[in-house]
Amino acid sequence: MKKLFTQKLKLIIRSFLLAVTLLCFGLAKAQTISGTVSDETGPLPGANVLVKGTTTGTQTDFDGNYTLLDVGSDATLVFSYIGYKTTEIAVGDQTTINITMEQDASKLDE
Repeated sequence: MKKLFTQKLKLIIRSFLLAVTLLCFGLAKAQTISGTVSDETGPLPGANVLVKGTTTGTQTDFDGNYTLLDVGSDATLVFSYIGYKTTEIAVGDQTTINITMEQDASKLDE
């Protein structure tokens, strides 16, 4: 009798832990992020947009637009382009992130 009670208790505890784990994964909701990357003169085609710490990313199109699918709300986007300062932006609840990049004169060769 005691052994049966112990087995049921273990099953309940495991079920509870599984439910809590699934709930925690659900809190970092995935969303689609889109926007435009530009500088002071206009859009930057071919700029890199990466989810920090992953290999997930894309490049901007001819008009400087990008779209990333299934990005967690706890993610950080890294924007980079040759001759410009790399910029990081936390996603949070945003679904549209537009950025104006600054030139990095120290990385340009004469």
